[in-house]
Amino acid sequence: ALLEDAMGASDTPDHTVLACLGADAPYELVAASGLTPWRLTVPAVPATEDFPGLSERSRALVGRLTDTAFLPAGVAIAHDRAEDAQLFAVLRELTRTGRGPIRPYAFIDLLHQPGEPTRAYNLARLEQFKVWLEDLTERQISASNLEDAVRGANRLRRRLQEVLKARGSKLSG
Repeated sequence: ALLEDAMGASDTPDHTVLACLGADAPYELVAASGLTPWRLTVPAVPATEDFPGLSERSRALVGRLTDTAFLPAGVAIAHDRAEDAQLFAVLRELTRTGRGPIRPYAFIDLLHQPGEPTRAYNLARLEQFKVWLEDLTERQISASNLEDAVRGANRLRRRLQEVLKARGSKLSG
């Protein structure tokens, strides 16, 4: 059960999950919204030949995100890699032309430089994402919801550390 909790949903997410791409996705904020954060992975299926300017990874993700059988509540794309911003731009253009994902999606651009300007920028981006989640779920995210989600995530992290310590190994890849 612990590994199932840690892994989130199955290979085919449903309306109870938010597919998240990138390490910067604020999983606790997603959980506070009532959705289960689900790590979006690059599909093993061959990438589409469309979009020759995109990497194979991005083409594979576009194929997955525009597949009508892919039905999470929505998709959050964090700025984990430079190509993720390009992926978001491609999805936005596909949506504009009527060929985009049928599920809503958001881009989360968080910075990593020290200092107050970065902190202010990140807080503004997280507030925008919070509003997007509230619109998506039709549920307000309260401070207590967020605190509960953070406590739950920390509890899971501690449990995973205990399992790894008992196994005598470190978390890898």
